[in-house]
Amino acid sequence: MKRLLTLIAMVMVGVMAGCVSMPIKVNYPLPKTNEVFIGETLMFKDIEVGLKGIKNIGRSVDNDPYYQEVRKEYIGALKDELEKNGFKVVEQVDPQSLVIKTKIGDYPPLLGGWLGMLGMGYVGIQVEIWFDNKLVLEFEEGANTTLGYQAKKQVKRLTPRIADKLRREIEK
Repeated sequence: MKRLLTLIAMVMVGVMAGCVSMPIKVNYPLPKTNEVFIGETLMFKDIEVGLKGIKNIGRSVDNDPYYQEVRKEYIGALKDELEKNGFKVVEQVDPQSLVIKTKIGDYPPLLGGWLGMLGMGYVGIQVEIWFDNKLVLEFEEGANTTLGYQAKKQVKRLTPRIADKLRREIEK
């Protein structure tokens, strides 16, 4: 019986910590470059998600200290993952660099604190890739949030997927 309860708990944690991937929209062919500039990263709360992705990113929470930490964690993790995938992250926009603009939306679990494990939230990331002032690529990533898997942790877990998608699209 104890083994069964452990198995059920492990499955529930796996489901609650899962990731969601949305389709990629290519507007223009991507240039063959490895230079990337991480541009603006905006934070939102009360995101609305539908079957086809993010319907409404929510309301801005850029000045909230918690979401400033989420942004900081995301940018640091994204920079590391881009470098692992062979990109050179530059400090200033160069004519040969791609520019990544990000919107992160959070819908915290309905029940906060320890009760947060009983309700799930969601964090969604809209990524836009710009080159030469043209939007060339856009896609979304997302993950469930719950106690222990809040937005701060989940955005870091999604950065490898973002860097990998960008690398694969450039290699096409």
